[in-house]
Amino acid sequence: SRIRIEEALAKSDADGALKELAWVGKHADSLTPDWSSIFDRLEDQANDMNKETTSTVNVIGGEQYIEKRLDKFKGRYLQRNTRPEAREFVRRADKFLKQFAGHPEEERVKRQRTRFAKYAKPEEPATVEDLICEIHFLADGKPRDYITARRRIAEFQARTDEGSDEINARLTEMDTQEKEYYEEQLDLAAGLWERGEGSQSLSKLMMLLSGLSNSAYSDDVARRITEMDGVLNALEGYHREQSSFLKKCANANPNFAAFLKKNDLD
Repeated sequence: SRIRIEEALAKSDADGALKELAWVGKHADSLTPDWSSIFDRLEDQANDMNKETTSTVNVIGGEQYIEKRLDKFKGRYLQRNTRPEAREFVRRADKFLKQFAGHPEEERVKRQRTRFAKYAKPEEPATVEDLICEIHFLADGKPRDYITARRRIAEFQARTDEGSDEINARLTEMDTQEKEYYEEQLDLAAGLWERGEGSQSLSKLMMLLSGLSNSAYSDDVARRITEMDGVLNALEGYHREQSSFLKKCANANPNFAAFLKKNDLD
């Protein structure tokens, strides 16, 4: 185990080292004080390496988020400072500031948020126009999130019956869209699996699970994920590196949440 851990650290494979250290930990009672000291030192090295890797991943992830979800959106939709689109930008900025706290671009995002909040007025209740705009980006964008879209509609309808015809028509449209999205993504995941790209297939299914509101579709995707070969090792990686996303998937489906809990991944 010591050799395997040292080799993993030499290759900058913090995950591999920590996985081997977890196995050693199960046999800690049989270690002499000298061996305990050796493994404690190696664990410190692995944890330091993991923190550095995680920090680098967060910086890169934040830069990608800014480019794809903020800057591109701003250039395309916010030339005229319209309220519904400005509210969407503020929501995206808030997500960045929460998910990538301490990022080098944090202050720039805060300044942009302040600028567009003047038009967005996020403290005010949504109008029908605001709601339809938000639903568009949730249900038609990437990744799709039908769960949040339907929750926003329910919250709006609980407050007012304004625009009921337009909203009900949008709900009917979403039923069809969600079915098509579910079937299309399953086909893509199956194709990836058949080509031997298991991790990409799992990623596709996880993203699909995180946004499905139809319980029958969601249960089917959860079952497919939990029956994949080697899924526990892959989910351990999600648990370490994308815990918030894994939690979102668990919140999306009770069967998947139960599977995670059974395997100490909740």
